[in-house]
Amino acid sequence: MYLYFYFLHLLSVQVGGYLFTYTGEDSLASQDYSEAFRASHTIKGVCQNLAFNKLGNSSDQLTESLRGGWTDAAAGLVEQVRADYQQTINALRQLDAE
Repeated sequence: MYLYFYFLHLLSVQVGGYLFTYTGEDSLASQDYSEAFRASHTIKGVCQNLAFNKLGNSSDQLTESLRGGWTDAAAGLVEQVRADYQQTINALRQLDAE
């Protein structure tokens, strides 16, 4: 059970901030696409471990899009991952509040 909560913490606090934050100080805003690739790849892995399929699928698509650097397709995928990430975090917070 400890490992499950470790992965939840990793997803909610650490990894998401590397890919994007709401302050604009992140790997995408600074155009550090290799760091954005690593962050999206980590989100994908964490989601696979936790069976968060929706966020896992969108982060997988973003990871593949960023594998060779920035692509035009990545812009739309970033927004999809951001929305899926926020939906996942909101659901976790709701569960935590209950």
